[in-house]
Amino acid sequence: MLSVNSEFGSRIRHFRTNLGMTQKDLAEKMNTTQSAIAKYENGHRKVTLKFVQDLAKCFGITEDELIGIEKKATSKQEDSPKELK
Repeated sequence: MLSVNSEFGSRIRHFRTNLGMTQKDLAEKMNTTQSAIAKYENGHRKVTLKFVQDLAKCFGITEDELIGIEKKATSKQEDSPKELK
């Protein structure tokens, strides 16, 4: 199980409110209770990987976005070698 801290709970709240959802709305979509959603958002409940996957799907985002993993910018290298002079 993943430990949910207040930062992750804040991310759940952020995505939920951006979608205009109440805790009750999210609870219904996730097949749980409003009080369970409140506990997740307040960092008082642990989540499983399956819950993170289902929650990300419900929000229409990736698991990485949900947990706050940012993609690193990669530098593009030229495909063709430089000409020799």
